[in-house]
Amino acid sequence: MRAKTLEKDPSCLCKNRLMPAVLPEGLIRLGRSDIPAAADLLAEAFQQDEFNRHLIPVASERYKAFRIIYRVMLGIMLATGEMYATSAAMEGVAVLTLAGKKGDRREPDGTSGPQRFFRLSSGILNALAMPFRIARVTKPGKLLKRSKEVRWSYSRLQDSYKRYEQDKPYVSLDLIAVRPGLHGRGYMGRLMRPVLDEACRRNRSVILNTETPGNLPIYEHYGFQTDESIEVFRDELVYRVMSWHPKGSI
Repeated sequence: MRAKTLEKDPSCLCKNRLMPAVLPEGLIRLGRSDIPAAADLLAEAFQQDEFNRHLIPVASERYKAFRIIYRVMLGIMLATGEMYATSAAMEGVAVLTLAGKKGDRREPDGTSGPQRFFRLSSGILNALAMPFRIARVTKPGKLLKRSKEVRWSYSRLQDSYKRYEQDKPYVSLDLIAVRPGLHGRGYMGRLMRPVLDEACRRNRSVILNTETPGNLPIYEHYGFQTDESIEVFRDELVYRVMSWHPKGSI
């Protein structure tokens, strides 16, 4: 993803006030049947991600294992969030969660309580079966050991996100990726701009985290700022928690 290929005017993010309330304009919503394809894209896009490389050092095992891991993750995320793509060809994917102010209820999005419960239950069952599936492609014992080494960082990330709960509901940009081989063609912009436009229309901040230094200029291009750095391994792995705010909101 080369920053020079992105749109040049991030200040235009609030122009369109007539966007649909649920679906960011220009994107398509993905469902459960799209999870395998989206998971494959994420596994390929994050193949060289520093955190993923730590969990599974062997590249051939990493891709196969994370195809399984992302399928489980997306199944759970869809119980409380939304998954979008640039088009049916799925050049890029973004997964969002609407996080509320502490004590608030999540806004209705047309999904009933029983539907959410079923989705979440299904996701949890898949998570319980995940170690058996991963055992076919890598040693789950070593994966568990490496996961424990960085488990504390998840807690730090959760604590970092709590600072935003004191203000107002925000959008958590949980995952965003462009298919390898398509970088530099504007697909990151086609994903990011509708998300920020919709957040702007709703007067909400957008929060994300990244451990890839090369992504920082891209997110900063769209107006994100780094609020906190969480060091997992000295000089090797650092989470950056970043936020974007509609103009005039801070």
